Amino acid sequence: MEQPIEIKLALSIREAETGVDYHAKGGARCPWCGERLRVTHTLPWDGNLRLRYHKCINPKCPLSVMDKTVKSTQEV
Repeated sequence: MEQPIEIKLALSIREAETGVDYHAKGGARCPWCGERLRVTHTLPWDGNLRLRYHKCINPKCPLSVMDKTVKSTQEV
């Protein structure tokens, strides 16, 4: 059964704030629409972890419309 739109949006916002996975070959994907995210800021490696911040490039995506930043984590 499909989730109500409000619940899906709330879960997507939470995932954007807590962090999505980043993959060296495929980058990170938007938690709402699945579109590849554009990197806006990359932090240096901190041990085995690197944080990046992204924006969704899909103009129809609610996270893009809200100008929501999506955090990603990459582990070695």
